[in-house]
Amino acid sequence: MEKYKYIIIIFLVLIFAAIGWQVYRLVFSERPVSIYEWRNWLNFGQHKACTQEAKLCPDGSYVGRTGPNCEFAACPAINNELSCVTDSDCSCGTKIGTGECFAGNKDYVNKFGQCPDFCTGIDGKLTIKCSANRCIQTR
Repeated sequence: MEKYKYIIIIFLVLIFAAIGWQVYRLVFSERPVSIYEWRNWLNFGQHKACTQEAKLCPDGSYVGRTGPNCEFAACPAINNELSCVTDSDCSCGTKIGTGECFAGNKDYVNKFGQCPDFCTGIDGKLTIKCSANRCIQTR
């Protein structure tokens, strides 16, 4: 019986030490301890693993799941003048800023700029399409 008494005392000391540590973190922490962290303290050591899925971004790169809710990370912003997702993202005209004839992402094109031979070809059969997330001219 004496042996069990010491085991129970050690067990209680460990529990009080764990509770004391959490109270210390709550009171003296430099950043506030969220309710989420406090609730998950009971699940200490049981980290949630996200599935290994990948999402294809418009610029051709991939992002995976991350964070406590395993949501997909944000795709990088499309900042390439030739990047596209659909054909409607592509346009032909003059390049904004330089005035040169240009076919690419519609955000970089002045559609009212005149470049008929460049945009449609001499025979009028050129079109601009989105292929592999890049604006290209095709027949």
